[in-house]
Parts: sequence; structure tokens; C-alpha cells
Amino acid sequence: MEVKIGILSVDDDGMVNHIIGRFRINRNLHLGMVMRYDVHGPDKEEFEKVINKAVQKFLTISGKEKEALKYVAKGYSFKEIADELGVSASAIEKRIQPLYKRFNVKNLTHLVSFAYENYILP
Repeated sequence: MEVKIGILSVDDDGMVNHIIGRFRINRNLHLGMVMRYDVHGPDKEEFEKVINKAVQKFLTISGKEKEALKYVAKGYSFKEIADELGVSASAIEKRIQPLYKRFNVKNLTHLVSFAYENYILP
């Protein structure tokens, strides 16, 4: 199922009050147990923080995390990925390291394997 939502209002505590959206079922997709999401819009950075808090209890991966993971799977070091994406190596570490705990994997090799098994990576 593909779901697209828009946030209409957020309260002072950052909790979402109203959303609008639509969904569709694509039976041709074969997905694993991981929800993928990406954030767009004028307040993207702030909105992404709110979404990250809300969905961290599920097996999720953001667009930024997936992008970094794609480079990891190609054998790039964190520094090389950082150079490619124009960010610091610590920013890449902050995208990859939380995935270990979230997906219950032990190391980078296990993480890449998990990503392929769950259709996060093609």
C-alpha cells in the first residue's frame, strides 16, 4: 500500500492534529517488513523531526538513510559517502548507526543484507 499524507495542523507540542491523504494498493510491489518514507515541503527539516519521532517505534527508513545505505552497499566508506552527498562523515554515521538497533542487526554487512532481504535496496 502506498500512502501519501499532508499535515494540516500541528499543536504547540509538535503533535499532529489533522492530516489529509490518499492511499492505493499496488499488488505488483514486493516489499519487506520495513516502511519507507520521505519528507517534502517548506518546513521539511522540522517536519522530518516530528515524523521521525512518530514512526521510530516501527521498522522505518527515511529517504536520507536509504540514500546513505545505498552507498554503503556499493562499498563506500562513511567519508566517501559524505563527500558524495556534501555533508560531514558524522552526519552519515548518524544516518547509519541508528539502523543497527532499529533493524536489530549486528554490523554493517548484516545491515546491507537485511536491506536487500526487505527490498529496501534493489
